[in-house]
Amino acid sequence: MKQSSGSKSAVAIVSILLIANTQAFGFTISDLDPSSRYKLEKIEISGEHAFSRDAVVSLMTTKERPWYQVWKPLPNFDAQMFTDDLANIQRSYEAHGYYDAHINYDLTLDKNKVTPHIAFSEGKPIRVVTIDIKVANGFPPPQELSRSFKLPFKKGDIFDQDDYQKGAQELIDLYTSNSYAHAKVQRHAVVEVGPLQARIQYEVEPGGRCLFGDTKIAGTKKVDPKLVEEQLTYKSGEPFDSRKLVSRLVNKCSIVDAAGDPSGGLCPSEGFSLLIPVSKPAHDGALEPAHALEAAAANRLVGDQGEPALDQIEPRRAG
Repeated sequence: MKQSSGSKSAVAIVSILLIANTQAFGFTISDLDPSSRYKLEKIEISGEHAFSRDAVVSLMTTKERPWYQVWKPLPNFDAQMFTDDLANIQRSYEAHGYYDAHINYDLTLDKNKVTPHIAFSEGKPIRVVTIDIKVANGFPPPQELSRSFKLPFKKGDIFDQDDYQKGAQELIDLYTSNSYAHAKVQRHAVVEVGPLQARIQYEVEPGGRCLFGDTKIAGTKKVDPKLVEEQLTYKSGEPFDSRKLVSRLVNKCSIVDAAGDPSGGLCPSEGFSLLIPVSKPAHDGALEPAHALEAAAANRLVGDQGEPALDQIEPRRAG
């Protein structure tokens, strides 16, 4: 380099420090060395709009180290657990109406530290286009029992399986609180993924109207049965109402059928059992005992509807 006259020559010494980049991008689970142990550095998520990041992360068993616990070692990264998490997130999106959601991921490796990048393409949600409540012939529709009755969703709403199941439970609650102790509800949903439509149907079998019978209290040793009876919120001969079975006393005890077999075990904390007969008018006007309590109201007492979740949803995909 030429310098102007009289100027001093300058020698520039440039030191270049090369730092090796230990990060590797774009890996998948299959690229990991099964003989190595990896640590989870963090989880990066993008493209989520229908649900918050916290909601997505809450579905995962794979957990980051809390930001405020920097002194703790990084948690282990379990490849199978992470794969299961992705499948669980996919199911959750479908359960909330996003049947066309796609989830992609890649991994960044920094020595033995893994950072998953999860990217969402949510697509458009399924919306409810028809709702049909069919009640067996001769029995009142829901609005005759309660003018204010509404399902937890309406036409045009995003199809949500929680609300769909809750709708069946609310129909059971409506009928069992209006003397139909043996009411049953079957639900069915057809999800058409192409046109993004869901068609909902509930079939209600109310059964006969029922009355409370005489309650029998057995097994009391330290407590006067009359004191137990005073805790009951119903009386013999009253129309059956499942809401009157939800009390401090009955919640702690199980219904016992006519044969004396407990439907869910006796109540150990109270030390006695209850036999609550339910009667319904027979064809001749007499009262017919119905001790078995197969109604949803009895199942409700033991906290089990006996119905598997998401059991009657029929997805129909294009092609």
